[in-house]
Amino acid sequence: MMLMAHRMKQSAGARLRAEDLTPAKYQLLVRLRSADGLPQGELGTRLGVTKGNVSMLVTQLERAALVTRTPDGATNRLFLTARGAAVVDRLLPDERRWAADQFAALTTEELHELVRLLHRLKG
Repeated sequence: MMLMAHRMKQSAGARLRAEDLTPAKYQLLVRLRSADGLPQGELGTRLGVTKGNVSMLVTQLERAALVTRTPDGATNRLFLTARGAAVVDRLLPDERRWAADQFAALTTEELHELVRLLHRLKG
């Protein structure tokens, strides 16, 4: 399991480095692609990272013109810029294709079982 996770991380890292992204930054962009306008604190909860980490990642993505922060009361709402959306739209199909290739050896039943077991581990 650790070997598979390592291979996935290495492969994803190489693709993301070409875009000057880390896996954490990419995951943040992907989450915003499906939930644009998400409050910054809620995004941190969904990603399972601290407020400080989210703030640091958002600041870096803002500097790269991939994300904007809009104040909304005591929080900030996060939005992808057109450039940020384009990056996700360019990378996501390759990521999905790569993941499908990795699991192609499994039957549909085996994939469902894997997902079920991973949910059990998640708690």
